Amino acid sequence: MPRNSKFVGLIAGSAGLAAVTGVSLAHAAGQPDAVAMSVDPAKRAQWDVARDGDRKPAEVIAFSQIKPGMVVVDLVPGDAYYTMILSKLVGPKGHVYALVPRGGGAGTRGSRTNQRDGKYPAAVPADDALGCVLGCYPDSRPPYMLPVDNVLALENTDMFKNITVLWEDFSAYGGDLALPEQVDAVFSADAYHELHYKNLPPLVEGVKGRVNPEKTLDGAAFSKSVFEDLKPGGLYIVADYAAAKGAGFDAADSLHRTDADATKSEILSAGFALDGESKALALASDDHTKPAQGTYSQRDKTDQYVLRFKKPLAVSGATQRPSKTRETEVMNTYYGNTYLGNYHVEGISPKGERLRIAFYNPDHTYQEMGKVGDGPGPMQLGTWWWDAQGHNCELHQFPIDERSNVVCHLPKAPRKLNEEWSADQTGGYATNKIVPGHVVKGWVVPE
Repeated sequence: MPRNSKFVGLIAGSAGLAAVTGVSLAHAAGQPDAVAMSVDPAKRAQWDVARDGDRKPAEVIAFSQIKPGMVVVDLVPGDAYYTMILSKLVGPKGHVYALVPRGGGAGTRGSRTNQRDGKYPAAVPADDALGCVLGCYPDSRPPYMLPVDNVLALENTDMFKNITVLWEDFSAYGGDLALPEQVDAVFSADAYHELHYKNLPPLVEGVKGRVNPEKTLDGAAFSKSVFEDLKPGGLYIVADYAAAKGAGFDAADSLHRTDADATKSEILSAGFALDGESKALALASDDHTKPAQGTYSQRDKTDQYVLRFKKPLAVSGATQRPSKTRETEVMNTYYGNTYLGNYHVEGISPKGERLRIAFYNPDHTYQEMGKVGDGPGPMQLGTWWWDAQGHNCELHQFPIDERSNVVCHLPKAPRKLNEEWSADQTGGYATNKIVPGHVVKGWVVPE
């Protein structure tokens, strides 16, 4: 769904680019004015500015070729260092999707529950404590921030209204990157190794009886998904801590590093062309056998590679998103009717299944609910879109525990009213049916 639709209208706006001091100096050094304005130290937090000497954001951003007005993804934004810079760079006519991995589905809800109970990992790194938002409590429980908290603190603030946070499990559908639209660039700094973690803990239980094992991401499939979500000519910029040559992705868990050659091979296999390499963050003295860990200042003093890939202009930009005609065909049986998931279930089944009732509206909003007591989150509200692989994706914005959580489900093909289908055919809920009218177990829902 385009960003000028109802979806972004609910959660996006403008971010100003005012004239600031230091622009002429940076411009004289060969940096475009927009880049200089985006990294201007007078307009950024002091703890971020303190890292600039090692991170060299102006050089990295200039190399990225990201420009004002672009729609950009900040892939694994971490502490939002680059999210804020990108937001200022693309400006009021651009947009930034901050994509935070893991914790999808019930795991998100469970992570919030553990956060409030002070359970694992019940600690905030010293660097993150400066930006503690949702995980700091006025009692004896230890503080606990989730990776998504840093970017959630930015979303909907006046300065960063052009940021939308998407909190999703990238391993869903074999590496599907669930974006509402094709974008101009995908940017990832110091995080590519996280996409190759293998020693992942199981997700927190979200619904009683439902097992949430963490899935290892298929890196090649994910690269292909990034390819599909970029416009022809779109850019994919990757910077990461360098592993020893030939190490591949074996050092991702133990050293938090990746081999530049392995990264190139994986991304090129998806159809990208290598468009440039930068030595701005190279550090010859770095010991590639030591983990890239510690405080931010310690990690920043690590040898890093910076690569820019491009989706060829000649490649088709077609996706599996339905045309307007197809969407009307598919959604005619959803609009104004009631979608029932697990409608045979009374209470919670031994597998953790529970009744879910959903209304999908033409303005790309939805309401989903279940009986109070049938697991957490009896009511969910938000927006929905079609992703590049044709899945119908929900962006939960209520309840607050699930804010920005993305879950993709529902069949791609239209279903007739009162026709039953099962999860093994389409994914999602075990037993499904669409019934005429806004009806819930015989009760009429007020319009």
